Amino acid sequence: MKRRRFRKTEENKLDNIGSDKYELEKFELEKSKLGNSKPGISRTNSEGVTWDEKVIRLLIPWRKELIGGLLFTGAAITLLAFSGLTGSTILDPWTNALGQLVGWGVVPLFLTIVFVGLFFIFQKAKLPFSLTIGQIIGLELLVLILLALSHMVLGDGLNGALKGRGGGIVGWALSDPLLDYVGPILTMLILTGLFSIGLALSFKIGWNDLIESLNRISLRFQIWSSELDIDIAERRASREPAVQDGSSASDSSLESETLAGAPTPELLVIDEESLGLPDEVLLRETTLPPLDLLEEGSVSAMSQEEIALKKRIIEETLLDFGLPAAVTEIETGPTITQFGVQPGYIERQGPDGTTKQMKVRVGQISALQKDLALALAVSRLRIQAPVPGRGIVGIEAPNAETSVVRLRSVMESE
Repeated sequence: MKRRRFRKTEENKLDNIGSDKYELEKFELEKSKLGNSKPGISRTNSEGVTWDEKVIRLLIPWRKELIGGLLFTGAAITLLAFSGLTGSTILDPWTNALGQLVGWGVVPLFLTIVFVGLFFIFQKAKLPFSLTIGQIIGLELLVLILLALSHMVLGDGLNGALKGRGGGIVGWALSDPLLDYVGPILTMLILTGLFSIGLALSFKIGWNDLIESLNRISLRFQIWSSELDIDIAERRASREPAVQDGSSASDSSLESETLAGAPTPELLVIDEESLGLPDEVLLRETTLPPLDLLEEGSVSAMSQEEIALKKRIIEETLLDFGLPAAVTEIETGPTITQFGVQPGYIERQGPDGTTKQMKVRVGQISALQKDLALALAVSRLRIQAPVPGRGIVGIEAPNAETSVVRLRSVMESE
């Protein structure tokens, strides 16, 4: 019984091994079939690659050079045909259409395309310059702006543009609508701004470069002005001794001119005695005229009752807001009266429960400017907190009547 069981287990193991090998061979076969039929997977053998795929794979690394060669060839042939150097009339329709479209701009436009093609051709070589998309856009923008400007100068409307004059149809389209809508001055300003942008893109000029250039120009002007000042100072210093030494020579030269008959200016001499004026007129008075000649000013200051009333209103208004204060100084003027307020003390309970006296803050009085103006019934009121040099807060209220300050009162006060 044991031998039979052992044989059965061995047979089962052999069957399992055989089935595993079969499954593995089947999996490898299915994998190879999927690999040969699935699209997008590279084939290892060269028999499945067609000739066009081989050509494309060879040309893909040189695609930029090929594009550059096509651009260079087409632009060069166009330039030769436009200048009449090909000796063939096959390209005449093409060149005539270009001339009608952009006028003289065919030459700079296709020269730009020639240089772009050369740049693409020799891109892998170490060129002394680099060409970016921004520079290409800047060059083309310059050409377009020049087309518009040339049409404004040389064009003859749409008829001239159709004949290829000036900037052609493109130059007419860029300039004529602007001239109709905004006028010649704004058109020139717009085209000048676009031309500046084209220059900046072509030569890689940024805002920082422009500021740096302006700073350099300003520095050169400063150096030039300082050198000019030094030169002027040296010339003046060299002329001063020459003038002192040559005073006698100048006198002799004046005498020679007078002898030669040169006109000399006549001196006007006024003799006060010959005028026949009295002595009291000729002599100036040393004493000043009296102040009685000036008009007296009428001072309409506040009355004592009005001052006392406003003083009481200010103190009561501040006390109503919990700010004890006293008016200690009063200064009257021709238009305003200043009340000097001395801040008082208020009692506050501290954190330990004791009562302390704290002085009223100046900012609390300043915050009541509108309330004080309302209480005094005035249109405006000014608070000077504090008055410089004095320990008071100045409240300036306008007088009910203003007085005119005369010159006599000012001089008498001095």
